[in-house]
Amino acid sequence: MSAGIVARDNHDKTFIIVLRCFTLVRMKFVKISQDELAKARQLYESIMSYACHGLFFHEGILYGAEIAKIAKNNSDDYFDAAAKIMTARGWVDSIEFRENEAIVKGSVEMRQGGDSETCHRIRGIITRVYGEHHGSEVRCIETSCESTGKSSCVFIIEPETME
Repeated sequence: MSAGIVARDNHDKTFIIVLRCFTLVRMKFVKISQDELAKARQLYESIMSYACHGLFFHEGILYGAEIAKIAKNNSDDYFDAAAKIMTARGWVDSIEFRENEAIVKGSVEMRQGGDSETCHRIRGIITRVYGEHHGSEVRCIETSCESTGKSSCVFIIEPETME
């Protein structure tokens, strides 16, 4: 029996992690609606303008660290496990990790009619997931966003360079 991640999606989104030693770890989650997340974003933007986007990005890095840790410890297919975790936790409807690109559909940070990219937390999560996989810092750029009417959010991953 191989270790893996099991997510049951009903009204209470139970998330159970089966560790390699077959120990069950249950996590407790706080549920925040997409609308509540958008209102929090508006609050921060009203106080800090667009400077808060960097905070959202770094918040995503924190979430990404936990996602990467679970994916590393519980699956032979790291990116598949990370995608399942992000989906089970409601960050995205789907995510496809490619070699240097991630394609997201249904980002929780998507805002209809936006004029710029809005997925700062998702970008942070993806940055950490790729960084942990590569064992080095990476740069993640959102080049396309559903908020601007695109069919998906596209994130390009590049090695972090010292300038």
